[in-house]
Amino acid sequence: MSDENCVRPDAPTSDHPDCDGEWSCCRRPDPDSLRTFVLLSGFQRDLLFVVAGLAETDPSGSDIKSALDRDYVRDASHGTLYRGLGHLHEEGYLRKHPVDGRTDSYHLTDEAEAGLRSYLQWARNRLAGDRGGAAICPAGGDER
Repeated sequence: MSDENCVRPDAPTSDHPDCDGEWSCCRRPDPDSLRTFVLLSGFQRDLLFVVAGLAETDPSGSDIKSALDRDYVRDASHGTLYRGLGHLHEEGYLRKHPVDGRTDSYHLTDEAEAGLRSYLQWARNRLAGDRGGAAICPAGGDER
């Protein structure tokens, strides 16, 4: 991506060709969404990213475990997985729906989606060295 595609993070999303209006690359993180989201453990945040990636499949705990086993750096035990999912449900980041007598499916709440968006933007800002106004070009161009 060339630097002409980089914009200031406070610019409207329509000014940046890579913005989709959902997982915006041009906005500042929402401090309210970020404030409680950052109190989650790294594993809990990672679980939310996995659930987000499986959203179209109506993921069960075992689907989430399979994705973690395939993609994650460390093995997550069933106990760790279900404690994490339970905590995220209690905190209002996941909705749990019974599939049958033993299986639940998990879905992100609006609060979780907002938290993920804000967390991603916060991380982009940090990686770009943003200290209050530096340009962000997450696709790899130069800052202005």
